[in-house]
Amino acid sequence: MLSAFVILHYIAVKDTEECIASILKKIDSSKNPFEIVVVDNGSPEKLEDVIDKKLLKENVHIVTSKSNLGFACGNNLGIQYAREHFATRFIICINNDTLICQNDFLEKIDIEYRKSKFWVLGPMIY
Repeated sequence: MLSAFVILHYIAVKDTEECIASILKKIDSSKNPFEIVVVDNGSPEKLEDVIDKKLLKENVHIVTSKSNLGFACGNNLGIQYAREHFATRFIICINNDTLICQNDFLEKIDIEYRKSKFWVLGPMIY
């Protein structure tokens, strides 16, 4: 079960780095393979030039938009990239200021899908 995380980035490098780091730390890729697609949504400084290079693992991909496409179109660019490059079961759109804190995040999505066959799933926000 391959999942793809789509992270929309604009200017806030530290937030994006923390978001990526939380996914890399909390998701066990041996049990749940995943890809991370970061959409640089027209930031003045290219993300690939300013991001901590330790976060650029083989499963972290940066897609750069020359202009700010806005929230919906920026996410759509990342979703399109994920669909064209990976055979994903789930695509998770996540804001760059969000941290994954659960070790079983993807397992819970899979359990819920088996129960409800959802098309779109939203989280509880605390």
